[in-house]
Amino acid sequence: MGYIGNEPTTGHFPVDNFTSSGGSTYTLTRAPASAGAIEVSVQGVLQPTTAYTVSGTTLNMAGVTTGVKIFVRHLGETLSLPTPADGSVTTAKLGTNSVTTGKIAAGAVELADMQSGTAGDTLYYNPAPTRLAKGTAAQVLTMNAGATAPEWATAAAGGFSPGCRVWRTGDQSISNASFTKVGYNAENSSSSVNWDTDGDFDTTNNRFVVGTGDAGIYLATANIYWQNPNNGSVVRCNIRVSGNANTQTYHDANDALTKTTTCTALFNLTVGQYLEVYTYQNTGTTETIVGDERATFFCVQRIA
Repeated sequence: MGYIGNEPTTGHFPVDNFTSSGGSTYTLTRAPASAGAIEVSVQGVLQPTTAYTVSGTTLNMAGVTTGVKIFVRHLGETLSLPTPADGSVTTAKLGTNSVTTGKIAAGAVELADMQSGTAGDTLYYNPAPTRLAKGTAAQVLTMNAGATAPEWATAAAGGFSPGCRVWRTGDQSISNASFTKVGYNAENSSSSVNWDTDGDFDTTNNRFVVGTGDAGIYLATANIYWQNPNNGSVVRCNIRVSGNANTQTYHDANDALTKTTTCTALFNLTVGQYLEVYTYQNTGTTETIVGDERATFFCVQRIA
């Protein structure tokens, strides 16, 4: 059996001898743990523990005649256990799982003290500490659908994507006094001025559609070149969101010398919404817009 300090010595029962002076207190050479830890004999007669009390090294016992011999036998020594010096208790002396969280001072454990893991892994609470393995290149950390734990996901398109510049390949007739959708129908040409980065422009329905993961702020510019508008007439270029005329923005041109009508606006779009360009003229007759990639075109670009 191991001990802290010196191993106790057994079989030693110290005795204190007194001669009564008629008083009731006697000073012992050591302090017993309790009244039962000593034997008290008066004139050779053992006394019951009810006949005396002890307090520290003081024995209290009244009624003993003067000159009577008293002896006190200590049935065991009270051991003095030393306090280990600071830093003297080694890890081998500690029992397994003997140090609990309550014994660790707040802030005592630093990152350098934590168990090492795989580079790139993330720790989170669920509610116990849980390790999330690192993701792959270009993934971003996001919250799962239940909002209970982090997870890795493919980064949504951002910056200046998606976008397009499309144009009208042939002339288009525009009826008098009614809005008509401009039939932009070409994404590519022999030049490098036209493009559709994510294939979001629908050339069949002549509209730009916001794709999955591409919601954001878009800058749109529509340009229409008229063949020969009548003097004093009104021609308009109109950009609509999902066919909603209440979200239109337009530009009027009312001079025969003004053959180009341009409209530019910012739109906060969600997935599935689309942009279309409508035009209007009130010359009193059918007018023609010119199909030309340099003159009748539509640009859409996500900017945030």
